[in-house]
Amino acid sequence: MGEIQTTEYEGIEIRARGHEALFTRKPATVAATQEAMDAGTILGQVTESGLFVAYDDDAIDGSEVAAGILLEDVDAVSAGAAVVSSMYVKGAFVESKLTGLDDAAKADLGARSVPGHVLTPTLAGRLRTDPDQDRRPVIPVPCLR
Repeated sequence: MGEIQTTEYEGIEIRARGHEALFTRKPATVAATQEAMDAGTILGQVTESGLFVAYDDDAIDGSEVAAGILLEDVDAVSAGAAVVSSMYVKGAFVESKLTGLDDAAKADLGARSVPGHVLTPTLAGRLRTDPDQDRRPVIPVPCLR
């Protein structure tokens, strides 16, 4: 029988483009109860524990507020403990490679979709477009909590 192919993305693959310096990361400790998540999963932070889980707009524990974008695959349940990882909190990302992104998450992240352009936050806080970049829809995340 042939090998089963799945779609998983590395942290660099969820990014639209740009040098590493254009992407801000923060540590994110994933709760031990969190099932496997792929890079690109939108994260929410549980208020009581301060730990991160997959964003859920219907939750009432704090994880209903999007806090960042998971940088790497994580499976805390298999690890049997909370897992220290990282999340992106600034940059431009390929929207189709993000898991759990909805309009509420975009609002929480201060982000917006821009089909046909890649937007990169500049130090001045303004956005510049690069129309020659490939035409994948992207989500720029200008600044997060």
